[in-house]
Parts: sequence; C-alpha cells; structure tokens
Amino acid sequence: MRWFRLSSNCFAGYRAVIEGHPPEQDEPKEGIQAISARDVQVLTQFDRMLEAALTDCSEVRERRHQWHRFQSQSTELHETLDRWYESLKELDKLDLNALLPGLKSAVTEIERRFAEIEHVLAGESPQSRLQSIELSHASVKLHELSLFHKAALSLFRTDLQRLDELTRKQLDLIIEIKAPDVSNLPLPGVSKESDQQNFFMLLDTDSIIAALRAMFGLWLAFLLWLYVRVPDGTGIVSASASMGMMLAFMPRLPVFSIFKPVLTTIAITGLLYVFLMPHLSSYVGLGAMIFLCVFAIAYLFSTPQLGLIRSIALAFFLITMGLSNSSQQYDILSVIDSALMFITAFFCVFVPASYFPFSSRPDKAFLRLLGRFFRSSEYLMTTMLRDLTMPPTRLDRWRRAFHARELAALPQKLGAWGKIVNTGVLSETTPEQLQVLTANLQTLVYRIQELLDARARLHADLLAHELLSDMSDWRLKIQEVLSEFSLESTIVPPNKLREQLTVILEHLEISVEEMLNNVERDKFSTQDEENFYRLLGAYRGLSEAMIEYAGTAEGIDWDQWRESRF
Repeated sequence: MRWFRLSSNCFAGYRAVIEGHPPEQDEPKEGIQAISARDVQVLTQFDRMLEAALTDCSEVRERRHQWHRFQSQSTELHETLDRWYESLKELDKLDLNALLPGLKSAVTEIERRFAEIEHVLAGESPQSRLQSIELSHASVKLHELSLFHKAALSLFRTDLQRLDELTRKQLDLIIEIKAPDVSNLPLPGVSKESDQQNFFMLLDTDSIIAALRAMFGLWLAFLLWLYVRVPDGTGIVSASASMGMMLAFMPRLPVFSIFKPVLTTIAITGLLYVFLMPHLSSYVGLGAMIFLCVFAIAYLFSTPQLGLIRSIALAFFLITMGLSNSSQQYDILSVIDSALMFITAFFCVFVPASYFPFSSRPDKAFLRLLGRFFRSSEYLMTTMLRDLTMPPTRLDRWRRAFHARELAALPQKLGAWGKIVNTGVLSETTPEQLQVLTANLQTLVYRIQELLDARARLHADLLAHELLSDMSDWRLKIQEVLSEFSLESTIVPPNKLREQLTVILEHLEISVEEMLNNVERDKFSTQDEENFYRLLGAYRGLSEAMIEYAGTAEGIDWDQWRESRF
C-alpha cells in the first residue's frame, strides 16, 4: 500500500509538470527523484516481505501465483513511470494538451486508479467503474514538430498507454486477491495473465556455494569419526548432515547464534532428564512434560528469523531425552555425551565450514555479492557489441540468461545481507547508507534491462556510422567503470564520471537528432523513431544511475570493509 501511495504522489508530480504548475526553483524534479528512489526501496522491501510471507502465511501461499504477478507488474509499472517521465522532460517546451487532446482526462483517470488500488488494498470495496482512455494525435499540430520531437511524443504516448494497461491489470489483480467475490465492477480490456515459467537450465551460484559448504561440513564430520576419538562420532555425522542442510537454506544466519540457544536447551533438558523424568510413571505425565517443553521452545523461537534455531533446539531436546519404548534407563553420561557431541560438531564442523568456500561474515559476503553484481553488469554490457543480424549461439543465450538472472536477484540478496552487517565496527558506514546503496543497485538493474531491451528493438541497418562510434565510446566508458566497481579497488568520483559521460551523451544526442531530421522519411517508420528515442533515453537513464551509485559509494570507507577482523 505504501508503494502505491508513493507512486501516486510521484504521478501527481508528473501531472503538475504536464499542467505547467511545477513548484518553484526546480524543486519538483528533486522531489520526484526522491520519491522515485523511495519507490525502489519499498519495492525491494516488498520482495523480502513476500518471500517471508510465502513461508509463514498460508493465505499468501495459497495465492502465491497472484502475488508473484503483482510483484512483476509493480516492477514494470515503476519502470514505465520512470521512462514516461524521462520522455516528458524532453517535451517540457511543447503544448502537450494541444498535441494530445485527451491527455488531461487520461492522466486524471490513471491518478484515480492509483487511489482506487489503495482503497482495495485497505480492505474497501471498489468504488466506481473504470473509464477507457483514448489518446489521439492532433494531426495539424503534429506536422509542425521536428522528427526528433515526433519520436519523443510518440514514445510518451506509448508509455502512457502502457500505464493505462498496467493500472487496469493491477486493479483487477488486487480485486482478485483482496476481494475475490466482487463481480459487479467490469474492467474493460483486461485479460488474465498466465504464469510464465522459464525452463532454461541456469546455475544458482549461491545454491552451489551452500551445497559445497554442507558437503565440506559432512566430510569434516566423517574424518573426525574415522581418525579422531570423539564422543558419539556417529551422532556428529548425522547432526552435521541434517544441520548442514538446514544452514544451507539460511546462509545469512550467523553460525555462532545457534550455540547458546542449543546448549541452553541441552542443559535444561538434562536437568529435567536427571531430576524429573525418573519420577514420571505414566504417559500423561511424560506427555505433559514433552508438550510444555516443545511449546516453550517453539514460543521462545517463534519468529521466522529463528526458525532454524527452533528446529535444531527441538532436535537436540529429543536427542537428550533419549526416549525409548522398551525399559527406560537414565544415565547422566548420555546428557554429557549429547552436550559434548554438539560442542565438538559446532567448533570442529560448523565453524570451519562457515568459511568454506567463502567467509559467511555479512560484510565479506556483501563485498563478494557486490563484485558479482558488477561483473554480471559488465558482461551484459559487452553483449551490446554483437551484430544484431547474427543470431546468438546457445552458449551466448545461456550466459546472458545467467547474468540477467544474477543481476535481477542480487540487489535483494544484498539488501538482506546489508541488514545484518555490523556497522558498529564500520565507523564510516551507516545502515541508511547501505539501504540507499541497495536502492541504487536496483535502479541500475532497471536501467540496464531497459537499455538491453531498447538495443534489441533497434534495427541493425539503421545504425549510422557516426552513431556506432558515439555508442561505442559510451559503452566502453561504462564497462571501464563497472570493471573498477567489480574489483572493489577504487570508486570513480561522481563529479568526474558525470563530466565524462555528459560529454559523450551530448555528442550522441546531437548525432541522433541530426540523423532523425536528415534521414529519408521512407526509411524510417514511427516504431523506428520510438526505438531510437527509447535507446537514447536508456543511455541517459543508465548514466544517471551510475553517477548516483558512485555518489553513494563514495561516502563509504571500503578500505575499512576489506580489513581482516577476527
């Protein structure tokens, strides 16, 4: 709900620009950019909340397909809003209401839909019918524009129509989730989306690392059992196998966080085993004790973040009790064996395994994921060099799909790791900086995806030689910066980066405008014009996102992050 309120405020700012009533001193632009940045942060938080809700809430899990569609549509809606505003800035000197007679009513209708979505999310019933949106050109006014402005206007109209489609789909989907019995509100033009799955066989790097860590821990346990005289060697092997798999599902859980709760559980269970259980002679007494103990453990570790600790504590509770259907015997040595077995497995298996193949410390994991993010970004930028007339090989498609999925997933993972980074020992870093940094990375993902999509839409024959040179200069500069970011060696000063990219972009814009205005009209379709303008907007958007990230990263002492600490 908060995301739609922010998007509604952002759209209201766009409407003020269209109507020619922006706040003074260029404040609306800064305000809109700030709201857009908060949009990204809230979207990232929603992704993490949805992941947790799918595990803990049966109602959300039952409607997981709808919520995943809502998630993808929200992301696309944010991207379209940003792209629409970029084209709006190019048309700020034109009379848009004269060029598009239905613009005012269209913007009013979309703004009303945002409010309608908020009402439904708050549990209210839909209040009114949706109105269809029609955007027709004023042909007389349109002929007076240059080809460059025609392309910008065409893209502006296309994105507004996409906003129309997305807001209708979002409202329809929210009603389906929140009020499935509502059937008296016709939504014209909305078709149900089918869930699309990608069956491309892609490697998940983090899953492979987790599997290697679990196997390494299991082999350590085997070596201890075979070559070292340790108490209950078979118990260490079985505990290492089960706990290693559980830790693989929660890689962000600090391994030392399980030591005190589990050892406390063993100690309390040992006291019950020695002083209480020998006096229980009926099933009622034993069952009541087991129920109370299980209830207490589940209550103390009831939050989703403590789910793994809860499972391990319950397992060692049953192991320490040593219940048997035959004659029950009580021996204090069995309790001591359980405690020693856990301590041995913890310090000789779990702690060493947490540093294989990489350290699981949050700050080191954050740096490692950040390097992966920029390496994937750099690779995707190199794909722009390929000739669009040459079909990619199967390996090329696989590598691109792999890095695209890495790029899409890593900001969320970085946000989760950033929340548990101990900023107390990093004097130059605050949690707010990490949150803004994660939002910047998510914006970079949107911009790179938009650029690659715009590049793929462009017809290879339309790339003039002067454009190829300018595009190549820009791409090489971006690749150079991404490479530096991935090596974690230096952070390019944002002012210097802005100066370098601005010179390249200004020359590229001039080249594009000259080409659009001088080319023979029969060689260009309206779609070609839109594609060129979309590509230019993608170049601008990615450049601004890179500069914004560099500004945030400059305020963090990365040398302190790379220091060895024990």
